[in-house]
Amino acid sequence: MKNTFTAIILILVFLFSSCDAYMESQGYTNKQKFTDLMNTSIGWTKAELYQKLGPANQITDDGQGGSILIYTQTIVQQSTGTVYQLCGQTYYTLPQNTSYDREVMFFINSSGTIYSWQAKGYNFY
Repeated sequence: MKNTFTAIILILVFLFSSCDAYMESQGYTNKQKFTDLMNTSIGWTKAELYQKLGPANQITDDGQGGSILIYTQTIVQQSTGTVYQLCGQTYYTLPQNTSYDREVMFFINSSGTIYSWQAKGYNFY
């Protein structure tokens, strides 16, 4: 039950749920909240990580006999279209899509235990 709860929280933070205002009112910043939650993964086994997040998008060597599991996500945001009038003519600008990539890397030692993590890309701190 505790593992399921931790997995749900980790996924929600990874997808950036909208409870930031409450956390900030309690003295947490987004960076602190994210860092604290990600630090709970240190010490997990590779099997626990797979159970919580599923298979990684990519796996690579860490150069020390272990591996790096990389989870990636693409965020697509769409701006709204705009209707405006100019000199009696009506114009419309189309919505614009913008995509951003982000990834979380979990560093796993040769014993199969997470010893570090790193996040980079859009909306990571």
